[in-house]
Amino acid sequence: MTPFFILLTGDSMVDYKVIKENLERLERDSILVLKDNAYNCGLINVLRIAYVLGFRQYAVVSKEEALTIIKEYSDVIVLILGKEKIIHKQIMLTVEDKTDYDFCVKNHVNFHVKIMSKMNRFGCEPNSGFYKHDLCKAIYYHIKKKKKNMILKELKRLFNSIKDI
Repeated sequence: MTPFFILLTGDSMVDYKVIKENLERLERDSILVLKDNAYNCGLINVLRIAYVLGFRQYAVVSKEEALTIIKEYSDVIVLILGKEKIIHKQIMLTVEDKTDYDFCVKNHVNFHVKIMSKMNRFGCEPNSGFYKHDLCKAIYYHIKKKKKNMILKELKRLFNSIKDI
């Protein structure tokens, strides 16, 4: 059994046993978001726990974090959520606009399409059609934490605007 410990990071303490317990509740095919040094909990430490538990897909915001992960493990896939451009077989990029899309298509890079939400985040319009390309592996969308009926209404609006998936 892997020993777990509490690590002091700056002014905070990280209890990796709690992180492991939380990760155990998730589906193993989930994409774990480990951006910003795993939310300041220590990218490598959280990555190693997740990897032992069977997770193989991760999301980060920078190519440096992505390269750190694939240097550690050669059988993982990393999605870069930011506007970074890199060509690597284990890295997928985010498409938010035509420039991103053109880069991925030209360089045969797998990608996820980020759809613009009502949260004033970046992303493309649902009717952009970028998701129709074979290199597109998923679509993602940010939803504010709301009441269940509001979330369902927002999802219905999104799916109505993307009719030909």
